[in-house]
Amino acid sequence: MARGTVVVGVDPSLGVLAAVSWAAAEAARRGARLHLVEVRPTGGGTTDAHRSAPLRRARAVAAAVAPGNPVSAESIAGAIGPVLRARARDADLLVIGSRRHTDPSTVPDGTTPLLLAGAVCPTVVVPSRWAGSWASTPSARPIVVGLAGTPQDPGVQTLAGQVVRRLGVELVSVWPRRRRSRDREDGDADLTGALLDVGRWAQLIVVSPSPVVHLDRLLRRSPCAVMLPPSVVARPPSTTNGGSAVASTRGAWLSPEGYEHAVAELDRLLLTHRSSPRRLDDEGPDGLALREWRERRIRDLQELLLAGDAGRAPEDDGVAEPGMVLTVRLDDDPEPEVFLLAHGGPLVSAALDVYSPDSPIGRALLGARPGDVRTATVPSGAEVRLTVLSATPLDRYAPEATAPRRGHSPVSS
Repeated sequence: MARGTVVVGVDPSLGVLAAVSWAAAEAARRGARLHLVEVRPTGGGTTDAHRSAPLRRARAVAAAVAPGNPVSAESIAGAIGPVLRARARDADLLVIGSRRHTDPSTVPDGTTPLLLAGAVCPTVVVPSRWAGSWASTPSARPIVVGLAGTPQDPGVQTLAGQVVRRLGVELVSVWPRRRRSRDREDGDADLTGALLDVGRWAQLIVVSPSPVVHLDRLLRRSPCAVMLPPSVVARPPSTTNGGSAVASTRGAWLSPEGYEHAVAELDRLLLTHRSSPRRLDDEGPDGLALREWRERRIRDLQELLLAGDAGRAPEDDGVAEPGMVLTVRLDDDPEPEVFLLAHGGPLVSAALDVYSPDSPIGRALLGARPGDVRTATVPSGAEVRLTVLSATPLDRYAPEATAPRRGHSPVSS
């Protein structure tokens, strides 16, 4: 997607129209195109963007706020976070609406924090309770920047300064304040409370997540829109094997088939979660345990899809990492094992085993090169020695060259 684009997420709720209004006005100020993205569950068939009721409403609001400004729209099946993140990869700005307290869904909505954790452009969260006219009407209210005394402060100040220059309004800086209990100062600083107080007479808060910013509380209660700078997805921590520090250079990797499988599973779980009883005492002990498992699995899948690198092959550099087919000798066995290092499970054909990078074998092999010898302790308690013979990207692997000797090995668990 070309530069000069403001992307806004659209859903069936009426509250999201405040985000559309804000995004339309901002796109017009920037001279940018507004791109509406509706993300719908997979398995519901294809939907033309012109037939989508939420997109029709959003188009009408955008046309009323910024007549003549270019608007495009698309309706995509998939998971909300990964789709919006992909569409905003080359955009100037991503705009989303915050969840209302009255929203009927009880699904643990991890989309917003996970999306913000991997944002590649500035992201604005617009309160859903805002009226469309308030969200889009030019305002003389100041821009508030939250400074937490962290290395991120200069970037936040630069971002806020760009907004101030574009709008021609005042900039107000807010620092953490000390919380007091019984007239005695506590050691904990609170920037969130200060931002909520000052934000009552501001039009935008610019802040970066930090230990003194309770982001969930700020986004739920903010009286105005909140802008957050781009973030960098955290890489997996380094692991030590044989005295050498090995850092994984890539996040979770999924083949196209694995991505589709994960999206479909997430959609099924979300649908089940929405239709399950809302009163916890209606479910019983077994139902509560199942509900807790389902919530954990939903969060795991959301994190996997947001951090996943679907279908993109790793470099052919011989380094063991997600997306590589490894040929490994276990102990002194003359016949090697061949498997794909990847998350998810059913990512490729049954002819090729899949080991997770989080499994004992996967953790031991991350960062290894041909000729390296690693050791791993399998669930049975036994210690196995692993000699790496080759590491090949999946798209360059020739199955007939080295076929796996046996089915799924017990050491991969």
